Amino acid sequence: MKKMKKETIVEPTIEDIYQEAVGLFDGLNCMNPCDDKIKMYQGLIKRFKELDEYEDSKTLAVKCNEMIEQTKKDIIEQNYQYALIHKENAVTVAQYEDAVKEFDQLKDYKDSVAMKEICEKKRKAISRQSGRKVKLILAVIVIVVVGAILAQFTKFGSYYKANALMKVTLYSQAAGVYDSLDGYKDSKARYRECEYQQGLRLMKKDDYAHALTAFRHADSHKDSDKYLVQMQRTVLANKKVGKTIQIGNCKWLIIDKQEDSVLLLKKKSMKNIPYSTNTKSVSWRNSSLRAWLNTEFLEDTFKDTEIKNMLGFRISTKDLPLFILSKEELAHYTTATKLKNKSNQWLRDSAGKNSKNIMFLNTDGYVMEEGYPADSDQFSVRPAFWYSFK
Repeated sequence: MKKMKKETIVEPTIEDIYQEAVGLFDGLNCMNPCDDKIKMYQGLIKRFKELDEYEDSKTLAVKCNEMIEQTKKDIIEQNYQYALIHKENAVTVAQYEDAVKEFDQLKDYKDSVAMKEICEKKRKAISRQSGRKVKLILAVIVIVVVGAILAQFTKFGSYYKANALMKVTLYSQAAGVYDSLDGYKDSKARYRECEYQQGLRLMKKDDYAHALTAFRHADSHKDSDKYLVQMQRTVLANKKVGKTIQIGNCKWLIIDKQEDSVLLLKKKSMKNIPYSTNTKSVSWRNSSLRAWLNTEFLEDTFKDTEIKNMLGFRISTKDLPLFILSKEELAHYTTATKLKNKSNQWLRDSAGKNSKNIMFLNTDGYVMEEGYPADSDQFSVRPAFWYSFK
């Protein structure tokens, strides 16, 4: 059996000990200020003292003491910066309390005393505000409960309840109650204000479809008409041909879409409307239908902001937004042919055989080119117009 060789333990030389201590000293320069860094410098002082006068050990021991003092200062500055960050980011009572404690530990370092006072004031202000908010919520709960009880018996109770809901910005619920009051006191004005505020809230949440409905219900309250058209444009930009949208008082079918506008056709036809009461001239340009659509119907159906957003349709020498489809347009816009006609529908074309007749689309979906006398009130109308979404 072979004998095992004994391992020889090599004792480090004084140079080895010195170089290891110097390497650690240099490495500590990269370490963030903390209590452990101070302890490591204290350990190095002991080691350099043990080396006595070897090389520059005494000098390095003195430098370690200096670095300990500098590290203590760095720790205080670091804690000060942390306290400032916590102060800037604080929003709750607890967060301001933490900042107060941090500045308090710094005593009179820099402006710590002043920062502590600021945080303390902020903490008290938030505390008072929170207390008032809790009291307000409790008061509103009481009001709503009382209002709900009274609402079962009187309009005053419902009005009382709606006011409380509006106070705590529950606009949708408040609007529903105001709407049921049939104009009691200032309920109509409050209803419009609630719908307006709800529209703004939904718009910020990018819920454009519901914001559009809210601004429509606001009924020209404040600048709701401006936002109404803005929401219409946003919604139309994302809608496809064949979809519907409400513009004015009516629902419209999208039958064409271009880069910046859509062609809209009224979803429900309007019955018993003559093409022209003047049988001597039955062209579209001179028709009573064209005049009525672009005056009385236009003003009764649309808001001013909506009218300004329409694109004029050029017929002869005038630009008027509202028109009816021609035979060719009906064939081109196939989406329009899918709408069911319960009555014969005027087209924009004059009949070739009789200058006093106008072509029409019958209830079976066929174009009757022989036409019918323009002054008949047995026909329906589906107006159309181009609407910008940019």
